[in-house]
Amino acid sequence: MFEKLKYLNIVGGIFATEHKLELFSNPKKAFQCVILGGNGSGKTTISRAFEKIKTDLQDLGITRAELIEEDNSTKIDYPET
Repeated sequence: MFEKLKYLNIVGGIFATEHKLELFSNPKKAFQCVILGGNGSGKTTISRAFEKIKTDLQDLGITRAELIEEDNSTKIDYPET
């Protein structure tokens, strides 16, 4: 299911403008992604983006969150994720 997942596109929280975050440099070989950063760098915002994708909650402070496949154009809908 996630073998083509490469990017998280996000607007909200610390990311006031659209940011496309590369989660996996090689999705076919990636099994885990570790996000490290200092205080205020966006780790919680990224977590909230995944929660928005999963639940579409409006009170998370995330305007838009999308998962994008490695071809850079296909938006992925993962309602069960």
